[in-house]
Amino acid sequence: MAKSDNDILDQEASPAPKQMSLAGKAGIFTLSRAVTIITQMLAGVIITHALSEADAGIVFYLILLLYGTAITFGQLGLPDSVFFFFEKLPNEARKSFTLLLSKTLLQMAFLAAAIMLAIGWVGSSKEGFGEVRTLIWAVMAMLVFELPTLPLPNVLIAPDKAKTAAWLNIFTGLTQFSAMTLPLFLPNPVAAIPTGLLVYSILRLVVSAALFQSLFKNEPRVQLPAGMLKEVFRYSIPLASPRFFGHSTDRLTSTLSNGSYPLFSPFTVPEHLKSLSSLPLPSPFRR
Repeated sequence: MAKSDNDILDQEASPAPKQMSLAGKAGIFTLSRAVTIITQMLAGVIITHALSEADAGIVFYLILLLYGTAITFGQLGLPDSVFFFFEKLPNEARKSFTLLLSKTLLQMAFLAAAIMLAIGWVGSSKEGFGEVRTLIWAVMAMLVFELPTLPLPNVLIAPDKAKTAAWLNIFTGLTQFSAMTLPLFLPNPVAAIPTGLLVYSILRLVVSAALFQSLFKNEPRVQLPAGMLKEVFRYSIPLASPRFFGHSTDRLTSTLSNGSYPLFSPFTVPEHLKSLSSLPLPSPFRR
């Protein structure tokens, strides 16, 4: 039976699936990042309340100074390059490009972990703080597991999966918060916190791998243009320069105020967390 003209017109008028606007993507992603940042700050405040200043100093040295510095410089702006190159490359090359970024970040993670070990070994030479030399291995492993996963939220946003990227960020923030606070109820929280964060990084790697597989499914890997990685670095390193400069400025400020380079002075609680330690918290988190 032939279709009437009205049926044909109705089919042609069927609206295409509506895609989320760029502003909508940015709003959802920004809110999810805010959750992550707030949980990180709250975890720092809780640790300051719950631990002695010496114990909190060890934790912050490992997590904020060594790990924070390594992950800031180790990513080289590569996760931020996703949006630019996804626009330039054909869709079938996105899987290969994402794998290229993750492989490069894994290599950078091993290099950064080795530098972290060298600096941490010197920083832990102060008598009575040899425990840092044991705990730093867990923090190094966390860097190796976590750094290659950093591009995934941006990879998810590009093909209109901003909500999935937002949920990944929220999962990351809450899991990280749990890894830093639940060990405070254990007999040796200073040793348990790096172990908890190592578990967090493994969970993040597993979830990221599952999302990557779901996103690209049966798509084959394709050959990327010659010199792609060099082109990525030409774009990403200048893009990351403000972040490098900001982090270096923070370290220089601490150097001038403390009279010693903070990477080699592990046992002081950051001043901004000291100022927050007067905030009221539930009794289980008070030392």
